[in-house]
Amino acid sequence: MSDLSVDDNILTVGSTEIAFDYEIGDVIEFDSVIVVRLVIPPEETHNRNVVGIDKTGTKRWTIPESLHSSAEDNPYLSLRVRDGELWTGNWRGWTYRVDLETGALREYEFTK
Repeated sequence: MSDLSVDDNILTVGSTEIAFDYEIGDVIEFDSVIVVRLVIPPEETHNRNVVGIDKTGTKRWTIPESLHSSAEDNPYLSLRVRDGELWTGNWRGWTYRVDLETGALREYEFTK
């Protein structure tokens, strides 16, 4: 595990600081990538709010928008690990398995 810390919108990995445009909501570390979910304020629209960062602080990917949304405002609201894989969900009730290497949405299920 890396030495990680979060302060509002700043993620520190070892001695490297990474500043984001929004507050950091969740951080999950895997062997090859650190996944960060950003908290989007209600008055803003930003639906690609999950990013993957390597251990040196370089951004590797940004998640695509939800596959199941007709809403303009539909950011991801959660990150979790299930059976060793990353899952993220949105407020419309869709949960997606995320490819850790690319950020692609690989599988989905409706959970509401």
